[in-house]
Amino acid sequence: MLIALLAALPALGSAAPLALAAAQDPGGTAGPLTWTAEESLLPIARPISQLAATELPKIEAWLGVPPSGPGQLTWVADRAGFERALGGEAPAWFAAVTIPAQRRILMLADRGKSTGQLSETFRHELVHWAMLSLGEEAWAALPAWFHEGLAETWARTDPLSQFASPLAWRAFRDGLTPLSHFRDGFGREPAAAAEGYGLAYAFVKRLVRIHGDGVIAQLTARLRAGESLDQALISVTGLGLISHEEALRAELGSLGALLGEIYPQLFLFLALFALATTPFVVRARRRKRRLFEEKWRREEEAELAEEPGGEDDRWIQPR
Repeated sequence: MLIALLAALPALGSAAPLALAAAQDPGGTAGPLTWTAEESLLPIARPISQLAATELPKIEAWLGVPPSGPGQLTWVADRAGFERALGGEAPAWFAAVTIPAQRRILMLADRGKSTGQLSETFRHELVHWAMLSLGEEAWAALPAWFHEGLAETWARTDPLSQFASPLAWRAFRDGLTPLSHFRDGFGREPAAAAEGYGLAYAFVKRLVRIHGDGVIAQLTARLRAGESLDQALISVTGLGLISHEEALRAELGSLGALLGEIYPQLFLFLALFALATTPFVVRARRRKRRLFEEKWRREEEAELAEEPGGEDDRWIQPR
């Protein structure tokens, strides 16, 4: 997430980050970033921070941008500290933020998340950091959704991430929000943000799938030359933004996409239903078996009662 794109947050001063830095002595350097964290966070912060050294060169090559400049990475232990560092209240869905004006990445070490999830979040922020190398004018001209779509496409390893959204169902019902709605940010509501992130991810992911992994570097070259995103898309792919969005909506609204979205949930529902009903089925089968056994027992007793002299051979006819 890029904080410069969120008008809902107040202007950031320098006092909060400086005060926070004073309490964050332990740390180190990873790639262009100097990172700090409280002592208790070091087991989490140290290995993930090192991704700045190994991951950034790969991201820069994918984006086709120059090497990233220096900056700071700050880890905080809880949401209260996160908001103090930001200088104001943050939406509940915020997990990390890149602050271009301060050359800083702020990471929330949410202990409820796995190391894999935190690593994915940091990789997302590293894409934002690399994008700063586009230059201030080109960077600012890009819509928020494209920034986040790039970051999600690189970082997302779990299709059911926190920003997963039922896009196919909404597209099938013609209920998708236009990308232009996310031009300046994603708002404060988690559901709206999930749709915006999901749609941005789907757009960039489709772009790469159709035009190849090198399409991103081709686009950024055009962006750095002064073209808008729409102009760059036309130059590189032959189609403008509206055409790409219409194609994406048609793809997301197809029956195949809808079934692909519903199937995992349907399978999970059936599995849970089967698991929940198994004890009842077993009891019902046992009861049914007992009833049959009781019936057989009564029939055998009745037959024996009718045959006091032994085996009944009345059915044998003389020759």
